[in-house]
Amino acid sequence: MQRDPRVPSRAMAEPGKDNPYEGPWGPIRRIDDWIFTVEMGILWTFLGASAIMVFLDVVYRRLAAPDSKVRLAVWPQAPGSGSITIGDHCLICPGVRIGSARKIVIDDNCMLAGRVYVTDCDWHGLYDRLAMGRSETVRIGPNAWIGDSAIVCKGVKIGENSIVGAGAVVVEDVPSNTVAAGNPARVVKELDPLRPVTTRAQWYADPQDLFERIDRLDRANLSQNSLLNWIRHLLFPS
Repeated sequence: MQRDPRVPSRAMAEPGKDNPYEGPWGPIRRIDDWIFTVEMGILWTFLGASAIMVFLDVVYRRLAAPDSKVRLAVWPQAPGSGSITIGDHCLICPGVRIGSARKIVIDDNCMLAGRVYVTDCDWHGLYDRLAMGRSETVRIGPNAWIGDSAIVCKGVKIGENSIVGAGAVVVEDVPSNTVAAGNPARVVKELDPLRPVTTRAQWYADPQDLFERIDRLDRANLSQNSLLNWIRHLLFPS
């Protein structure tokens, strides 16, 4: 079986590094690499690059964050209310929770890091704990980045290109092209509005090229990560 040139070798060496096929383990690595290449070639032939990316994403979420599921919940405060709209090319990391009683809009190219919580409602009244409390629309503008474990509360509007720091609690609007941090979140830095910002849409402009670049990086970083090396590490940890 001839290797598809579009499917890189797992043992592809980085510039300036030794050839992984050299040394006493070289022949076994070559066999291991050939088996992996055949497997990837079969997946490529029958599924295509996009399906392989989905497969790898599922594997990542199962192995790296099996208990950190993304949860989107709508509990309408009134008939016809309660909606969550997420734009194109957004990144929603493990553990993100989004709960809506009225309306939440997340525009294109936004990034929500792990364990971010976005809500448009209090969910309980200050004095009537059986009531849902107040609710106001939340909007996260294009290309915004919400840091790890941040909380975005009801009625908040986060402007385009803005960044919310890790652990921040956002209770007021965040202007465009700013960095906000703290509890409650306050603007701590302004971004240059004239400086171009690279968006996730640009990253996904060529999915085939993106897959190949990520694949080459993964293979270079994990070139020594094989079953044989794992067994050797168990027997000879040093």
